[in-house]
Amino acid sequence: MENSRYKEYKRIEVAVLVVDFAYIKSNISTIFISVIKFTVMPKVSCNLDYKTLGNPVKMKETDFDHKVLAKIMVEKWPDIRYFYKNSYEEIREWQFEKIKNLVDFAYVHVPLYHEKYTRAGYKPGDLHSWHDFESLPILYKKELIEGFPAKTVSDEHTLDFTTRSSGSSGTFVTLAVSKEAIYEDTIQGVRQIEFQSGNNYQPTDITLFIYTCSWWVSSVNGEYRTEFISTSTPVNEAISKIFELKPQFLSTYPTYLKKISKETTDLKSAGIKAIIIHSEQSTKKEREGLS
Repeated sequence: MENSRYKEYKRIEVAVLVVDFAYIKSNISTIFISVIKFTVMPKVSCNLDYKTLGNPVKMKETDFDHKVLAKIMVEKWPDIRYFYKNSYEEIREWQFEKIKNLVDFAYVHVPLYHEKYTRAGYKPGDLHSWHDFESLPILYKKELIEGFPAKTVSDEHTLDFTTRSSGSSGTFVTLAVSKEAIYEDTIQGVRQIEFQSGNNYQPTDITLFIYTCSWWVSSVNGEYRTEFISTSTPVNEAISKIFELKPQFLSTYPTYLKKISKETTDLKSAGIKAIIIHSEQSTKKEREGLS
């Protein structure tokens, strides 16, 4: 796995999203616990038709939401930002406690997990080691798609807010999320970009997301602003928007970045310091070429 901290280079850096397992969140309504088996795609087509997607459910952000985000930044930011400085043993112990609670919650509240775990003989409280966790049944992507929402959404949550995967494999996974998860993940996003930028992410910076769906809030109480362009937007329009907004960071899928690179390679003049790609497979050679 590549390090997501980058030094200053003459070219724009294309960072790779590194999943930080040190902060597993238990308030995602559609819960992923077991190892998920995906079909390995040797090549990702650049002709993915994002226009066939429906719209996710997005909340209307309020002043209250930003007050909550500001409160989290004050109370939790140091712990979130510097969590990686804990010892390996402390992190693994923290993770395992989260996993145990998450597995038991899923067994009780999510039908798909209840069915699979029951067939495997699992009962709440049976998780005593990482080996026990690794012995849980494999969860297949097809099951998540076919089971949504009746079998994959917790009975303690609703479909008020939903999001989806990039669809790079040709199918889309829809997720239901809670408001608490949205708040937490927004702060995690700040941490992610700070690491990926080599600690060069400022509260006044703008990040432009080119995704299948927009993020839930446009800033953290006015700081760390984000803008959004749909992947259904024609590439030339997206490029014009980039030069209009002049964001410091661009975050998108490899397939869409490849389309942009065919039209222009001069994004640095738009003020971009770093480009972050994720969600789809890409090789180091591809990323170096895009940079």
